Amino acid sequence: MNLFQLDVNIERLADQLIDEETGEINEEVMAELDELEMARDKKLENIGCLIKAKMADGVLTCLMRARKKVAGS
Repeated sequence: MNLFQLDVNIERLADQLIDEETGEINEEVMAELDELEMARDKKLENIGCLIKAKMADGVLTCLMRARKKVAGS
């Protein structure tokens, strides 16, 4: 499930969390909501790690090019 789908499902479940007649919290919906929120947090963490790795690759590439230029001079 992608991040957008997770957000849509979280919103849908949040709307179902409280029974409008009794005002009680639906425990099953709460459990599903917790699972989706943990999945969303994990996905965001993974996206952050991917961005960090790509930035590190870019820095390394720049350093290697600079080293070649200096060595070639």
